[in-house]
Amino acid sequence: MLLDFISRLSGWLNYRLARFFAQYTCNTRLKRIRPQKILVMCYGNIYRSPFVEYYLKQLPQEGLSLQIKSAGFHENENRQSAQAHITYCKKWAVDLSDHRSKKVNNSLLDWADIVVIMDGHNYKMLKMLDPLATSKLIWLGSISNKTPSEISDPYGKSEETYREVINQLAVASREMIEKIKFYSKQTNQ
Repeated sequence: MLLDFISRLSGWLNYRLARFFAQYTCNTRLKRIRPQKILVMCYGNIYRSPFVEYYLKQLPQEGLSLQIKSAGFHENENRQSAQAHITYCKKWAVDLSDHRSKKVNNSLLDWADIVVIMDGHNYKMLKMLDPLATSKLIWLGSISNKTPSEISDPYGKSEETYREVINQLAVASREMIEKIKFYSKQTNQ
């Protein structure tokens, strides 16, 4: 019983430290890495990560040549986003009608300069899959002071929650691309 408590406490502390560290290091990592290849991840790769992938691709990159992909941890691949999600995303100029979910693998993690995640569950799963990939980690919500550190999964939630999550994703994505552009210009000077 005591060992179980210590194990849970250790996991909780590790997770809390990871969130604090993510907020602290977000800008430093973007500045140091100056990413060209971005892997965006969420659990299922049908809501949050594909929205961010396609949204980032349509934002002005001003001289950057970013490559952006998305993936998730869900075992079942080739799943389509829900029709309501596809329809709502079109209001943001994001067309997910051809998107199909992909499961993350070591090849994708090796390809990426940064790995963008949404929440603690993503962090825990990524750390189990490849502990070294956490050195490339960016918590999307940590990029902006206008969004929570963790951007929750809207799957199965109310329409209000769903719309708030999409707004958080858009705000943080815009700020991330602006920071990447800013740090890229510093390099070129």
